[in-house]
Amino acid sequence: YLNWLEKDVSAVDRDMYPFVINFYHRPMYCSNNNECLNKGGELLRQQGEQLMNDLKINLVLNGHVHSYERTLPVFNWTATQLDYSEPSSTVHIVQGASGNREGNDGFPTDLPQWSAGRASEVGFGLLSVAESQLKWSFYAVREESQGGPYLVDPGFVMTPWKK
Repeated sequence: YLNWLEKDVSAVDRDMYPFVINFYHRPMYCSNNNECLNKGGELLRQQGEQLMNDLKINLVLNGHVHSYERTLPVFNWTATQLDYSEPSSTVHIVQGASGNREGNDGFPTDLPQWSAGRASEVGFGLLSVAESQLKWSFYAVREESQGGPYLVDPGFVMTPWKK
């Protein structure tokens, strides 16, 4: 099913373009409401996570779940390290909080070790791409009269995968 992904990513000159970002709708990783297990995310994880790891995809961005969550570098439900320096597995970000006015169920109190940042507030993410690093942060939104957006998760600075 994912031959196109392997073909496309394998053709990227990683010396010229050290970061590969993958975007699709349903997340593989999220800790709230088992949305990732019930609605196709787990099937995608089973069928595609090894390939994405082999292709050294740096970052996966998803929506669907109406909240925000960021993982550590993760593979097979296990954080592979506690920072983002030369990661050895993919980082996943669910950023479905931008249009969430109806609310959600929040997050469990017993969080998985791979869950590094999360928020239930309406908000937006900011991704900056430079030659040697990716920077990510998440901001919650409030009315200008209340001070405007504010930083909820300072996120990470990521360097390229180990060669």
